[in-house]
Amino acid sequence: MNARLQYLCDASLVKAAVSWLRLSLLLLGLNACRSQQPQWVSLSGATMGTYYVVKYLNHPHLAPPKTVQQALEQRLEHINDLMSTYRPDSELSRFNRSRAVNQLFPLAPETLLVIREAVRLHQLSEGALDITLGPLVDLWGFGPPVPLQERLPTHQALSQCRAWIGLDKLGVHPTGISKPIPQLALDLSGIAKGFGVDDLADYLASLGIEHYLVTIGGEMRFKGHNPQRQPWRIAIENPSDPSQAASRLLTPGEGALATSGDYRNYFEQAGIRYSHTLDPRTGRPITHHLVSATVLHPSCMTADGLATAFSVLGPEKALAMANQHQIPLLLLVKTPTGFTEHYSTAFQPYLTLDKGHS
Repeated sequence: MNARLQYLCDASLVKAAVSWLRLSLLLLGLNACRSQQPQWVSLSGATMGTYYVVKYLNHPHLAPPKTVQQALEQRLEHINDLMSTYRPDSELSRFNRSRAVNQLFPLAPETLLVIREAVRLHQLSEGALDITLGPLVDLWGFGPPVPLQERLPTHQALSQCRAWIGLDKLGVHPTGISKPIPQLALDLSGIAKGFGVDDLADYLASLGIEHYLVTIGGEMRFKGHNPQRQPWRIAIENPSDPSQAASRLLTPGEGALATSGDYRNYFEQAGIRYSHTLDPRTGRPITHHLVSATVLHPSCMTADGLATAFSVLGPEKALAMANQHQIPLLLLVKTPTGFTEHYSTAFQPYLTLDKGHS
């Protein structure tokens, strides 16, 4: 090979190398730009006898998703350590076991917050929400231990148990609670999941996250937009459909939603269906045909407690209360031919989407 040909070959190699280097730098630049773009993150896990799901729009300056999930689960563990009736050493379980009469039992601020809201909703709902149902929940076999006990209490046991319930028997103090009878036991299952949702959502907001969805079981809170850059769309489950298709789709904007229903947790005996939703005024499972109540509210804790109360009240009284207090409420009621919808006046602005399956 002569010198000129050698020079041309070397020059071609240099040009190729330079072109490859430029392409590599361009790809690195594109990848670097892509890594700086916000990305959607989805986290999930088990908690409170059900599951949690958290979706949020992540930014490069935020902590890694693994770190965020660890923080979220630590918060959930803390709430369970305070309010779970399935953990023998939880704060609530220790109070329920205590036989100390008229003595202050100190509580964490979180537990006191939930109890105070439950007391307020008890008064608002004329007693339909009652967190002193602990003895009745156990008597009917809907509390720990699991699995579900399919048995009916005797009339004598029911009468005795009813004498132990009632919020008039609970002393609420600035730093704790007290009981005038040793048998008093609390159950926060009708409101605690909503508090858990609020706690996780508030934590995400404290990180500067502006677009998220947090759900624990049927309770949720949402803000901003979804991954398609559209407002969050929430599906209301159809209890008659085995595939759990949506009875209605909602676009509620920003806030919280809670649904309470009796179509999953129940037992049957002698052809009679016994719901896990107990009426504190009778001491027995509800007998009306309301299968689910869905409430919209800025606070998921409040929405959760209201949904529980509405499930106890039944369709007519629930709608009357919701309209009186301007609460957005959607009810599904069982009929001989299927299910019908009923909704409060305050819920009407959210009925912008046609019913249909998701």
